[in-house]
Amino acid sequence: GGDFRQLSTSTGTIDLGVAGVVNGVDLGTFDFEGQPRTSGAAPDIGADERQRPTTTTAACAPNSLTLGAGSSTCTATVTDTAGSPTTPTLSVDFTTNGAGTFSGTGSCTLIQVTPGQASCPVTYTPTAVGSGSHQIRAGYGGDLTHEPSQGSTVVHGEDLPSGGQRPVLEPAAVADLTWAMSQNPGCPL
Repeated sequence: GGDFRQLSTSTGTIDLGVAGVVNGVDLGTFDFEGQPRTSGAAPDIGADERQRPTTTTAACAPNSLTLGAGSSTCTATVTDTAGSPTTPTLSVDFTTNGAGTFSGTGSCTLIQVTPGQASCPVTYTPTAVGSGSHQIRAGYGGDLTHEPSQGSTVVHGEDLPSGGQRPVLEPAAVADLTWAMSQNPGCPL
């Protein structure tokens, strides 16, 4: 344990972090990350406590879909862009300006890809064509040491060729159609 040290100033106090003696060892003064702090004429009051910058990218595959004929897997990748990167954690939330649904709640939990980079996927299914371009936004809310960031991509949607459902012929229907055509060669179908 230890006491919380404060440095008096002309306008109040500056918190310097935890200090004390543990098992007979003087720990001095440390910040909340365990970094040593001084209380000299110009104390370090946590300039390095700022969050690390990140970038977020989004990519969907396939990026062109026919309505009612499938989904797209959209992956967000969050990268720590500071020196000596650490891996971003927590989650990414996906949103769209189009009519469509995401798997689960539209959120996924980041998994480390490499040190300093993590990613996670969701599935996007368009439910209406709308303008034909569905902007997919991946928003990273940050964590204790990483800043929020966001990225986006576009999934293109199109109607079925017939404007409705794709015709599906069962094998028996194909056989019946073939027989009917053989009996009535001049009959338009």
